[in-house]
Amino acid sequence: EPPRWPQIEGWFVAMAEEPAYARVRGDTYSWSAAVAAFQRIFATNGTLSDAQRAVSRRADGAAALELRRSAQAAPSAAAALAAAEKIIANWEAVVADATAAEPLSQANLQRLEEEDGAAVELLLADCAARLLQCAGRWEDEAGGEPAAEGGEEEEEEEEAA
Repeated sequence: EPPRWPQIEGWFVAMAEEPAYARVRGDTYSWSAAVAAFQRIFATNGTLSDAQRAVSRRADGAAALELRRSAQAAPSAAAALAAAEKIIANWEAVVADATAAEPLSQANLQRLEEEDGAAVELLLADCAARLLQCAGRWEDEAGGEPAAEGGEEEEEEEEAA
């Protein structure tokens, strides 16, 4: 069956092929949760119509279903590596946000004092290390190559051969 709006469908297909978009596009849970949140945020006078309530209920249900699915999914070495990479790549921004006197987003979250930046860095280091350890373990359990390439052991084996 042809798409209802072929030009829009073509745009989405083209965007999906763009590496920059692939890095920032939302996942099923995020979009489902956003729909319900937007319905409530932009409701006229804070009141949802019956149709808006129905959309919100479906979106909330879809978000809950996606959370259940992801909780049941097998752990993914690739996902753990991707998460560790994001933590490492955004290290400075996360520390700055966690200790910002005037946050740019998520103003409802309590921030730490600037001098607590070292504690945030320790937390990020621990999270990244745990993700990398899990990625390696999950990759090994799946029967694949170790998640991290290179390293001293591999170099020693190559030299011995």
